[in-house]
Amino acid sequence: MPIKLGQIVQAHPNDYVLVVGDYNASKIEWVFHPLENCYVASEISDDYGENIVDSYNLLELHQFNGIFNNNGKLLDVVFSSIKNINVLICDTPLVPEDIPHHKALEILLDIPDKSEFKYKPPYSTHKFHSTNYDLMNEQINNVDWVGLLNNLNTVQCVSIFYIQISNIIIENVPLKGTIKNQYPVWYSANTKSLIKEKYELHKRWKKIPK
Repeated sequence: MPIKLGQIVQAHPNDYVLVVGDYNASKIEWVFHPLENCYVASEISDDYGENIVDSYNLLELHQFNGIFNNNGKLLDVVFSSIKNINVLICDTPLVPEDIPHHKALEILLDIPDKSEFKYKPPYSTHKFHSTNYDLMNEQINNVDWVGLLNNLNTVQCVSIFYIQISNIIIENVPLKGTIKNQYPVWYSANTKSLIKEKYELHKRWKKIPK
């Protein structure tokens, strides 16, 4: 689990997330799922790949790159919370390509206008105790699981299951605002303490007669 990324995503539930990089996860086989318009793992043959897929499923991020390198492997991934993303081969790369391992990519984003949505506090947590679980159970029961998971292997079924359950949680579980932290989420307790100490020492220094 990418802990720091997980903390950032959870601290900013109303923001869009885009993660692009070379994960060198050659043991993951990706296949396109037309209903979700993204790529899901069809086969994983090592623990590293399983950790990647499980982590990003928990963060509710989907994988959108389907361009394989010259060796038939997909090493560069594009994870995002944005649903409408197209990943293409870039015909005019800025730097020479790392052939045969990495192709230059062009990523097209269709980012929704945030002004269309009702404002929510920037730091929010889920209010599971205020959730209508009867409605959630009804929505889960109404999912055509047989049609959705038909002809998929176990790994694909788990990925699609995560996506469906996450969508139902987002739709039904309300959010509540929390106290905004003056420091970024990646600041450790020691870093915060050092910053406060620096301010105190600076205040003392300003009081020293010149």
